[in-house]
Amino acid sequence: MEIPSLLPGAEPFFHRGNAVGVLVLHGFTASPEEVRPLCEYLAVKRDFTVYAPRLTHHGTQAADMNRSQWWDWYFAALDAYYVLAQQCEKIMLVGLSMGGATAMLLAAQTNPHALVVCAAPAEIERTIQTRLAGMVWPVKKFSPKLGSDDITDPVWAHRYKVYPLHAIPEMIAYVEIVEQVLPQVTAPAFLIHAENDEVVPFHNMDTIVELLGSARVDTLPLHRGGHLILWNDYPERPAVFAAICEFIDEHAV
Repeated sequence: MEIPSLLPGAEPFFHRGNAVGVLVLHGFTASPEEVRPLCEYLAVKRDFTVYAPRLTHHGTQAADMNRSQWWDWYFAALDAYYVLAQQCEKIMLVGLSMGGATAMLLAAQTNPHALVVCAAPAEIERTIQTRLAGMVWPVKKFSPKLGSDDITDPVWAHRYKVYPLHAIPEMIAYVEIVEQVLPQVTAPAFLIHAENDEVVPFHNMDTIVELLGSARVDTLPLHRGGHLILWNDYPERPAVFAAICEFIDEHAV
């Protein structure tokens, strides 16, 4: 029997630093590699204790996600939260895309000191295509992603090049549950989203702002770039990283 392996960069990231813990969560069909630049920045810049776990069925092979239920991803993040909470006095949550949705669900169920949400969905329209995905996946397992045939783009080394169709309705159900609990989130929140996000439309940030129960919600709209705002080649990455670090610093005292 062949032993399964991880994609390059899919390994969890962990840095043992000071008593401020930062849990950083990656997105749908991706892996910790897509948030590693921010993890390294926070570890080097402030010596925070930083943990970016690999969510269930990510970073291996796309077929694994056709076994996923949405709570598999949530419980992996919840386990990581408790691991970090056992080591640190204060916990900050950071998430990108689905990781942002997961961070918000965690914030509704736990008691973080701050929440940073990057390019997260608050609603996904149930279209004919998404409904069909849940029906046809036993026969048609995957749908290709646009641009995934560009083997020179390093972004595809650590993420699936296809959408596992069984996971699509699970993702939609997950976001709907997150939307319902947003009023329960009370932690100070910082939302970052690109106006030209090609995956999660910009209006999702407005929806989250409207629904969050937090007394303080800061926003940073980005005028350049697309969805992967924490990735190496993102044009506004230095400003994004500095803003996240400043927000965490403020709530770490």
